[in-house]
Amino acid sequence: MALLDFGRSGLRLLGRLEVALAIIALSVIIVIMLNQVFSRYILGQPSIWAEELATYLLIWLAFVAASVTYKMKRHIAIQTYATFVGPRVRALTHVVIHLIIAAVLLTVIAYIPDAMRTERLQSTVGLPVDIKLHWFFTVPTLVTFISMTLTALFYAADAARGGVSPILAPIEDPSLSDAIFDAQTARGDGA
Repeated sequence: MALLDFGRSGLRLLGRLEVALAIIALSVIIVIMLNQVFSRYILGQPSIWAEELATYLLIWLAFVAASVTYKMKRHIAIQTYATFVGPRVRALTHVVIHLIIAAVLLTVIAYIPDAMRTERLQSTVGLPVDIKLHWFFTVPTLVTFISMTLTALFYAADAARGGVSPILAPIEDPSLSDAIFDAQTARGDGA
């Protein structure tokens, strides 16, 4: 049990770092795009690099947000079976689901080095500095897929012991989806 607690603590710290990275990426995207609007429409001289950098940051943001979302157990999941099976079958199903997720992620990770070798040959076009494209495509994929693989393995082990709580607390949102999630968590059938 101490190993699971250690794993949860480590993944929670990693998740908080990912949240911070996502906030920074989104903030920089907003600043870049506001600067681009000002430069284009007020000064009449748009930056040639702004949209390219914002696009690359958006890719990082998307992958990091996917990892954070998994740590919050907020990805879309079909839960209709949960009302028809007992807690043991439900726990076993969650173990299998998370192991399948880990297997898929590991399969993709295995192909990333080949993609990275190709992307290292290409560089950015509009940025004022020469940056290899793998920093914007395969590196965020690799980093976040490793994080999600560790998360999936943790969730599988946690589900085997009957655990259902997410690593990161969901962000407060007064939406209907939160009410549904809270009801599922209270019943113990969160993925």
